[in-house]
Amino acid sequence: MTQGQVNGAYLADIPIDIFDSRRRLHRIRAVIDSGFDGELVLPGSIIRGLGLLRIGEDELYLPNGQPFLFNAYSGTIFWFNRERDITVLESETYSLVGKFLLAESHIEIDLTPGGTVTVTELPATF
Repeated sequence: MTQGQVNGAYLADIPIDIFDSRRRLHRIRAVIDSGFDGELVLPGSIIRGLGLLRIGEDELYLPNGQPFLFNAYSGTIFWFNRERDITVLESETYSLVGKFLLAESHIEIDLTPGGTVTVTELPATF
């Protein structure tokens, strides 16, 4: 389970534990964005501070329908008590959690400033 908080702009913010290139764990905060089809977006300054390895580019579509190329990096997070390899996309300023990271999760949000955000892993179905 992961717990976060709703900020004053009514955005659901959760902690993400991510490893740097030396395998040290860092806690960052990111906003849940259910319209983002990826896993995680981080500002370039955080990516460089973590020393993540660039793996190329990834094209995504912006809300206005226009394609945009993002620099893509290899990352490892600690998610639901285990390591998970993910693709981290670079932004100028935003930290966002997308629906591919949140897949197979249950999300509860008390949508009021200071409200609780809870993300729990759903049981595996085979």
